[in-house]
Amino acid sequence: MVIKVGKNKATDTEAAKALEKPAEEAPAKIAEEKQEPAAAKPVEEPKEKQPAAPATEPTPQPTPQPVEKPVIPEPKMAETSENPEAETQEAVINFIDLDQNGKQLTSSGVLRGMPGESINDLYSSEIPLKVIKKAGYKVVFNNFDIPGVTQRFSNNKVMIQIFTIGLSKKDSTEGNN
Repeated sequence: MVIKVGKNKATDTEAAKALEKPAEEAPAKIAEEKQEPAAAKPVEEPKEKQPAAPATEPTPQPTPQPVEKPVIPEPKMAETSENPEAETQEAVINFIDLDQNGKQLTSSGVLRGMPGESINDLYSSEIPLKVIKKAGYKVVFNNFDIPGVTQRFSNNKVMIQIFTIGLSKKDSTEGNN
């Protein structure tokens, strides 16, 4: 469709109104409003009518759901000692598989406390050992759970105390072949 737009404000307004109407009504409406059929140029109709493209609605996007992060509990802290100059000490208990060259099975994580405080009050190897034993492991050595000994945080602020519990699935009578 061709609509002539000139410098005449009235004609421009009429053309703008015509654009708001459906394509078939626009040429007739302009001609009626002008009432000057001789002055208007004939409007050329397209030879083939193109079907209007179907209106597509935007695809609704899923609303992002907030991702909940797992809550990881902080290691327990022993109560502070009476010495304010003492620095927090750290200890770790590792459970290793001796059949796999000392591969770590699990760990206590870092335990923190003041020098001289009991590590045994913060951590027990009882539950991890029950689970590991159910998996078929046997304790070969355990330098954390020594009968009659309470493990305590050291005064060495440079070194982390590391306790190791060695486990194996092999029968101790098999020998080393």
